[in-house]
Amino acid sequence: VYLAAAAVVMAIGVAAARYVLDARNEDQDRAGIASSHANVVMLGLPATLMVLGTDAVSALVVVVGVHGVAMALLRAGGRRLRKMRSAASRPEIVEQLKSPIFIALVAGVVLRKFDLGLEGQADEALGAIAFSAVPCALFAFGGILARQRLDRAPDRIQRDGAAAVTKLVVHPLLVWAALGQLGLFGLPQAWLWTAVMLAAMPVGFELLARGKRAGSEPTGATILNVSLAAIATVTALTALMR
Repeated sequence: VYLAAAAVVMAIGVAAARYVLDARNEDQDRAGIASSHANVVMLGLPATLMVLGTDAVSALVVVVGVHGVAMALLRAGGRRLRKMRSAASRPEIVEQLKSPIFIALVAGVVLRKFDLGLEGQADEALGAIAFSAVPCALFAFGGILARQRLDRAPDRIQRDGAAAVTKLVVHPLLVWAALGQLGLFGLPQAWLWTAVMLAAMPVGFELLARGKRAGSEPTGATILNVSLAAIATVTALTALMR
């Protein structure tokens, strides 16, 4: 449901950029990505754990673990449908499969499947790393955010405003409607609200480095603008959840 909703809001972002804002192909691609790709690691993981606690861990593992690979496939599929060149799509997918997050997910599934585990100091060391991950992620997020510059150009405000509405409002609403109102799959409340919380996260910074090669990822200004708008929307969502 989370990924299906991401595909829908990506299509909405592309359509809005094309038919409403009359943007070129690269800007349509940026709008689609900014509307659908959430910052699930540096912001989504710590925010969800702080609000929902350890009940959210299982759902977090599923969504965060497959997010990078799934989004790379979604980008490649969207560009192919729109007949855009996507030469970088295969390396992107391979890069995501080699990421520490995806490898950790696979390793965790294997260890659980065969009832294996770590003992003694190794387990304590990983526990300490996990405990420090939340504040470190937020510190890194703030440090990167502070390096970006606001762009007040009218066309930028229009594009980023549309992306903010689609990403921060429409995406979580679609997930909530499917899992909460329609009751698809009968998931526990912790899974429902974890999916909604992650869907409400702004676009992620990891796209910036890849954008230097692909040329159609959101700029730092877009990420900054959408992230600032998320202060209001995520605060409101947190109040509703509590």
